[in-house]
Amino acid sequence: MSKAEALENLKKLLERESDYRKAMKCVQAIGKLEPTIDGDFKHLEQLSVSDEHNMVRSAAVEVLGKYHAERLVPVLEWIVKNEQSLVVLWEAYHTISLYLTRKRTKEQTNAKISAL
Repeated sequence: MSKAEALENLKKLLERESDYRKAMKCVQAIGKLEPTIDGDFKHLEQLSVSDEHNMVRSAAVEVLGKYHAERLVPVLEWIVKNEQSLVVLWEAYHTISLYLTRKRTKEQTNAKISAL
């Protein structure tokens, strides 16, 4: 089975899953497969703001932050303004912090290279 097929199967399983623990495991498995295409982003984005369980939303934010941090900024803004769950808010804060650290490190590296 290819990576793309595995991702599609996990997304289908996730849509049918009612147990939040199993749904969270599906999201984590999707993260291990490095979801990098547009459809994966949109699916995880939807989960991050609308899944009924906060642990699934939090797992989706974590995976999105790892692979789609720059595209996630508008979603994180929405989460900070509207989310009620401290678990999801903490994950959003953590994701923002990691994104800013990576961005700063990249800028510093580019400045050092330019100085050579």
